[in-house]
Amino acid sequence: MAAPALPPLPLHMLFFPFVVPGHLLSMLDLARTFSRRGAKASVVTIPSTTAAVRSHVRGSPDGSDDDPIELIELHLPEAPPSADDTHMGVLCMIRDLHTLRRPFQKLLRSRRTDCVVSDMFLPWTAEAARELGIPRLVFHGVSVFSLCCIHTIRHGKPLPDRDLGDGEAFVIPDFPNRVELAWSELPDFIQARTAFTEEMERITDLDAASDGVVANSFYGMDGRYAEHFEKLTGKKAWLVGPIHLHSGREHSRVDTGGCLSWLDAQPLHSVVYVCFGSLCEFQQTQLREISSGLAASRCRFLWVVKSNVGESEEDSWPWMSEGLRGRIVEGAGLVVQSWAPQVAILGHGAVGAFVTHCGWNSVMEAAAAGVPMLTWPLTAEQFYNEKLVTGVLGLGVAVGRARVWTPGVEGRPLVRAEEIWKAVERVVMGGGGDEAVKLRKRAKETAAMAHEAVGEGGSSSDDVIHLVHAIHKSKKRIGEKHATPGPKPAVSIRRLETTG
Repeated sequence: MAAPALPPLPLHMLFFPFVVPGHLLSMLDLARTFSRRGAKASVVTIPSTTAAVRSHVRGSPDGSDDDPIELIELHLPEAPPSADDTHMGVLCMIRDLHTLRRPFQKLLRSRRTDCVVSDMFLPWTAEAARELGIPRLVFHGVSVFSLCCIHTIRHGKPLPDRDLGDGEAFVIPDFPNRVELAWSELPDFIQARTAFTEEMERITDLDAASDGVVANSFYGMDGRYAEHFEKLTGKKAWLVGPIHLHSGREHSRVDTGGCLSWLDAQPLHSVVYVCFGSLCEFQQTQLREISSGLAASRCRFLWVVKSNVGESEEDSWPWMSEGLRGRIVEGAGLVVQSWAPQVAILGHGAVGAFVTHCGWNSVMEAAAAGVPMLTWPLTAEQFYNEKLVTGVLGLGVAVGRARVWTPGVEGRPLVRAEEIWKAVERVVMGGGGDEAVKLRKRAKETAAMAHEAVGEGGSSSDDVIHLVHAIHKSKKRIGEKHATPGPKPAVSIRRLETTG
């Protein structure tokens, strides 16, 4: 049934992102999604993120400014945290940002706020909002499938004896699909108790006190697991993605590094796009293997490489094989340093496959573009995402066989050049036969579902509207108590009935 019309009075929604790029940009897209549905959207920043946020929200990709977003900067008492994908780095950022609790509470007291949407790594915002009777929704930036894995592993404890070999798999119980994980694919803070284990337990406990989950996903990918998540936790997961389609980023043609103009000259579906996100790094030995593997595949490639301090020219890339340099000279390859317009690249007709670390933003962008994935997870929840992509949805194949979760570059198994070119050949060069045809067909079908979801009457558009109504109903039931401290709402968002 179609969603009801939007309420006449706009909501005031306050969005508070975490500071690492993937979390930050996703939250901004989420804010724009609700802004375009009539909400007044405000985004909390800190000095180190304000410039990036301002650049991202300055109007729409087409240059219009039909969804203005207010920026509110809070100042840290200490130096701003820096983006670091190691656990100690993330833990330091979480603790640094906790010092903003009092300024954040002061902000909530000073203005009307109908709902707080904050990142999972800012659990104290749940307590701050609860004290004022304001609903808080948590934005994880991961798949609901991954949330189900995390919850089941923590509470169901289906873990094998540690004597089980690292590569031997166990089955996650009571899942809609059969999902196998190896001990080596689990985060180190699950394998052994650490300070980060305690922080993650605190985060999940405070999430349980929140009023629901907003997810960058859609029912064509995560629908069965949204239902499973609600059964596991009693909480509603609102699937409102792919949020980059709501925000209009798929129309952006910013051509950093000449990527798009280079792709314009390539044949249809002939290019493998290689990118491991904004934070993941490799040692030079692994970069050499990737270089050699791409060269040996004879496939056209676009490879985005994270830069190291002091590197700015190709000559500073000692890992680049002569074969790869030759492919670049021939016009059959391009290496770009640091950043590239990923959404536009994946949406380009020349791209035939995507070698990805399985960060959830990357998975969603590939799914929406209909691009098959070559999966190479490294850390965080990426191994769970790989299981969804390859095992459940049939949207990709794994690169190599070694699977070891690591917080940083140390300890990662070396994926050999042969494994890389074989995976590329399997999907892009026709070596996979019927398998490659099925992958492309399934990817195309998933892309159609993604675009349908965000269209008028689509499941994600309807979930946005249903959520707006749920917040309005919650506000009516708890009264206008936002200016002074009050109890937790008598009826939380997840328990409200929606029309349809």
